[in-house]
Amino acid sequence: MLNDWSQLQERAARWPQLTEPEREAALELARAASFSAAELPQLLALADALGADQQAPLDPLAVALLDTLLARCASTLHPSRLAESGLSDATLREAAELYRRLGSTSRGRYVLLQLLAADGRPAALAAFAEAMAADPPGEPQQIGIAFLPLFQQADLPAAALFPRLLDALSRPETATLALELANFAVRQGLLADHPAQARGPQLAGLLGGVAQRLLQLEEHPEKFAGTPAEARQAVTDWIALATTLCQALGLIGDASLTGKLEQALEVRHRRLRTEAAAALAQLGEKRGFEVLVESAREPATRQRALACLEALGELERVAEEHRTPGARAAAELADWLARPAQFGLPPAHIDVIDHCRQYWPGYAEPVDCYLVGFDYQLPQGEYSNVGIVGPVTSAITPDLEDLVPADIYALFAGWQAEHAEIHEQAAASLTDSARQAAQRRLAELAGQGFSQLELAKVGMFFGEVLLVATALRHGLGGTVIVDGPRVEWYPHGEGRRPLGSEEAYWMHKGRKLLAAFNRPPEPAE
Repeated sequence: MLNDWSQLQERAARWPQLTEPEREAALELARAASFSAAELPQLLALADALGADQQAPLDPLAVALLDTLLARCASTLHPSRLAESGLSDATLREAAELYRRLGSTSRGRYVLLQLLAADGRPAALAAFAEAMAADPPGEPQQIGIAFLPLFQQADLPAAALFPRLLDALSRPETATLALELANFAVRQGLLADHPAQARGPQLAGLLGGVAQRLLQLEEHPEKFAGTPAEARQAVTDWIALATTLCQALGLIGDASLTGKLEQALEVRHRRLRTEAAAALAQLGEKRGFEVLVESAREPATRQRALACLEALGELERVAEEHRTPGARAAAELADWLARPAQFGLPPAHIDVIDHCRQYWPGYAEPVDCYLVGFDYQLPQGEYSNVGIVGPVTSAITPDLEDLVPADIYALFAGWQAEHAEIHEQAAASLTDSARQAAQRRLAELAGQGFSQLELAKVGMFFGEVLLVATALRHGLGGTVIVDGPRVEWYPHGEGRRPLGSEEAYWMHKGRKLLAAFNRPPEPAE
């Protein structure tokens, strides 16, 4: 861990006698640490030294020191590495105890819950459930990180988590993830019955309360949030809980609980209406099927609606035009765009503008590739662009609408491609000799109509050197790429969001890759 790890241990052993500056010095030692999950026993021993009284809380600087080490541990944490470390049952019990001792002021103790979750053994999971139900981490993001390893284990012994983890339903910050994990365990066959089977009326009541709040928020947002941003966050949190509750009620299968699902249908939120309808359809309610068919007409909710109807053997209720591969591709991009990390709402219009089947980097067989145009009618004006669905679902900020389909495919292929023999280096990080060699090659372009050449980066493409530079050509800005003897010009374009050198480089790489992968077969002799 540390070359001077012994110094840190020695100071921890004398912690009560150390002066404030000496404790600060120990904290600096911890900040220099390289720590991993495999070294958790050393950290636990250090914690014991920092506070001999196991029942007393640790002092603030001791908590800060341990938080620092836990943060370094988190950067190396992975379930496979944890399995290799072979942590003992005693170590995991001590980790759960340290979580308690660190207290609510700790900003790093969530890592201990992450360790318990990643361990995956029943005793570790039981300790996780106890801590999450009784005293969860203070920040929602930390709670999500702690839960994540549970969703990544195909053979998770979920029975060890329940019913105790359901007590986390009493806290808004943990309710959604606890219930989502229960739903996940049932859908994956990890549990035969939903662990909240006996709590159906409680879940229905909770759904009714959340639905009522959402209806009130639609009418009077100022009563629930001081700013528009706070109102949006409240909607996001309540919708997440409400949709998870709908899914749980559908999985529980109690037809007597349909009233609150009907109430959730009154909320004007596409995703919640779709999930409430899916649960009602699972319970055999006609209204559920009707709303799912309506949802299938809307690109933003089409995917989920079709999946629900298909699982129930009722896909034929939806018109064929909404079930085609192209309609599903448009729905996939609409769903992606509506995510909070993207636009946060579906586009006003969306449609497939191109489709082809081709070989793609990372795929052994040809894949269907769709280009999907979309537009938003925003208060600040119209926004439109083109995204991709198929080998990847994505859209970028620069305007792609004036590009031909082949170049849009190439741009996304170059953006997505990862290979040990494809890499790049910024101009500022080049050695003096490498920069001078690149500048000499760029100087040769002055006679070809280029001016104001400025090197941006040097790329390596399977042994070939690519020089990427910004430039002017006939008074227009763009990117020039020197690829061996070839010189390729990528004008910035006239769109409202012009292509930069980064996008031009992606396109250039993608052209080379797609051309190599989709080369026509050699003619027979």
